[in-house]
Amino acid sequence: NNFILILGGFLKQNCINTKIYAEYRFDKKRRWKFDYAIPDFKLAIEIEGGAFKKRTYKNKKGETITTIGGRHNSGVGFQKDMEKYNNAALQLWYLLRFEVKDINKIQTYEMILRFINNKKLYENRTA
Repeated sequence: NNFILILGGFLKQNCINTKIYAEYRFDKKRRWKFDYAIPDFKLAIEIEGGAFKKRTYKNKKGETITTIGGRHNSGVGFQKDMEKYNNAALQLWYLLRFEVKDINKIQTYEMILRFINNKKLYENRTA
């Protein structure tokens, strides 16, 4: 996975040696998975796709319906994401969300690094 390789290399260059997982299952009871996770820091990374995707289909009445947005933007998809994210928070996971177009931007990697550095700083202060 290119994202894992690039992020892993970027973190190592910045003295962070940790494992990154794709499709990380974080809940034992539910089948919920994070797109990516760094369990050492309880960091979940979600890539939210389809925000501006156009979809056309015929409904049961034969009418043509056009919608904008992917599963995450539908009413049911949005509710399911809220349930997943809220349950992750109850398990003390932190969540960073990005759009697909941001996955290979340096700003994305820098934000993840900033989160890790801030979390390490906070843990050192409270230890």
